[in-house]
Amino acid sequence: MQSAIFPNGDEVMSFLLRITSVTVCRSVPGGVPWNADMDAVLRRAMFAHRCSACGRSYKYKKNLQRHIQVECGKEPQFACMFCSSRFRYRTHMLRHAFCKHDIVL
Repeated sequence: MQSAIFPNGDEVMSFLLRITSVTVCRSVPGGVPWNADMDAVLRRAMFAHRCSACGRSYKYKKNLQRHIQVECGKEPQFACMFCSSRFRYRTHMLRHAFCKHDIVL
């Protein structure tokens, strides 16, 4: 199902109530019934930016762009100078050197 963008919570609620069979398992403010199907629909709508290569999804487009540029299908580019560990982000390598090797770079 294609995710839709909803301008306000009332439209989300009416959409969810139309497409799911509601079994009351908890209530949201205002006493509207809620169930696990609605959680799944909201999660899909929230994480609408999906990587076409691996299928990971992100709430924000900039996070998807970072994933495509740095992570998806790429080997880690930062290597520890003291062991064979490799990292996708420089900050992760620096944290590793500080925690594992007691070295501040």
